This record gives sequence, structure tokens and C-alpha cells, in this order.
Amino acid sequence: MTNLLGLPLAEALRRLGEQGIAPEILRTAGRREAADGTERVIRISEDGRRLTVARFPDTVRMERISGEDREA
Repeated sequence: MTNLLGLPLAEALRRLGEQGIAPEILRTAGRREAADGTERVIRISEDGRRLTVARFPDTVRMERISGEDREA
């Protein structure tokens, strides 16, 4: 089941559906949750019946920090 980690939720649900599994979805967020973006699988129960997802931005923002460009 670890092959689902990082996948968009819709793709993970499609793959599990092909195996006859309809998982429970648990949502979590960090302090700076992306207002928009894609929900991705970050944890899977051993039997694949519970997925934990978090929303990640679809693009990476660049910030200028002390004269250098760094990913934010």
C-alpha cells in the first residue's frame, strides 16, 4: 500500500476502488495549510482502509532571503 503515498487523493481512491476498497478519509493540516492545492496521501493504514491526507500547494513559491532565492 505504500505505493499510494504522495498520490493525489483522487488517484489513490481510484486505485483502491479497483481492489474493491472504499477507505475512510482522515484530513489533517499544518500551521500554514495551502488555501488551494491538491490533497495528497500522507499515511495509509496497513489494510488500506484508512487514508490520511493533507493539502499541498500545486506550485512552489520562491522567496528572496538574504540575497539568495530559496524555495518557500
